[in-house]
Amino acid sequence: MESFNLTFSGSVIFFLLLAILSIGFSIYVYRRTNPPVPRWLRIFLTTLRALALLIIVFLIFEPLLNISYTRKEAPIVAVLLDQSASMSLGDHDNSRGEIAKQILRNPLFQKNDSHIKFDYYRFSTAITSFNTDTLDSLKFTGDATNLTEAVRKISEQYVDKNLKALVLISDGIFNSGENPARIVEDLGIPVFPISVGEPTEQKDLVVSHVLTNQVTYVKNRVPVDVTIFARGFDQQKIKINLFEGKKLVDSKLVRVGNPPESKVRLYFTPEKEGLRKYIVQVPVFRDELTPLNNSKSFYVKVLKSKTKILYLAGSPDPDFEFIRRALKDDPNVEINEFIAKKTTGFYRSKIFPAPDSLKKYDLFILQNFPPRQYKTSVVA
Repeated sequence: MESFNLTFSGSVIFFLLLAILSIGFSIYVYRRTNPPVPRWLRIFLTTLRALALLIIVFLIFEPLLNISYTRKEAPIVAVLLDQSASMSLGDHDNSRGEIAKQILRNPLFQKNDSHIKFDYYRFSTAITSFNTDTLDSLKFTGDATNLTEAVRKISEQYVDKNLKALVLISDGIFNSGENPARIVEDLGIPVFPISVGEPTEQKDLVVSHVLTNQVTYVKNRVPVDVTIFARGFDQQKIKINLFEGKKLVDSKLVRVGNPPESKVRLYFTPEKEGLRKYIVQVPVFRDELTPLNNSKSFYVKVLKSKTKILYLAGSPDPDFEFIRRALKDDPNVEINEFIAKKTTGFYRSKIFPAPDSLKKYDLFILQNFPPRQYKTSVVA
């Protein structure tokens, strides 16, 4: 439904008074003319003057036309379903995931009409929408449970929509991301948690996050930042291993639990080029909730070598130094520079590479080179 509303910056009564005076003044001015003109012309001129004065008065009062449109939307309830691997565990006869599916099959969640609308999302490390018609094929295989990120995505997606409530179906094991309490509080809507797991805290060790370079070079030492989430551990010392295939390339001892998140940095140095697979792994304990999240793999593209540059300068100057420093600061670049002397040869008694060795360079930079004092034969 649309509605219109015209407002003025000043008083409406004052506006109407000035409008009447403008019309009256226009009639008074053209009641007689010298020389006399036909009546129809006087009426025409009176109308023009009145319109001009009315427009001026109208603009002085800064009119504002508001057009509003009202649309009725059904209230939306977002349903978040935990899809992490811990939901596949069974506390009694059925797994937690099966219990969650039974809850979603309740007629209450099947209602979608003008009075209420349910939107369904499954989440683990990321969030994805789904339809309850596909419940039977839904698998619980997520690597971790990041409720904070899931709630943040819901908040962003429904910022201009009629979101009225959030239903969370989970076993309550959150092992990735920040504490969700604050972002849930900032939502400003009711949140209804439905627990499908045992209320007691169960022991669990998770490789929740791995951060490293996606591309590196042979013989280049690469850091790997690992985040470990531990529940049910109290400053227990564990060993974190980094494998390239089945080969152990680095390991560290770290105390986990209290606080639950621990960070450690590992390193690897690739020996061969190509797409290499690495695995971060922590030990599996007998009474642990699940061993499925005790490792995380990642791939790194290893290139043959750094970009090799041969830099030839005709003389030492500020431009040369600026470019040389910029190139040396790049860890992916290997530079070999030569500065020509005023006569022949190069500074620092450097010997120019043999012609056959020039093939190893990927790029040649010639700055004011060759200088004038060099003979063509020398350059060749």
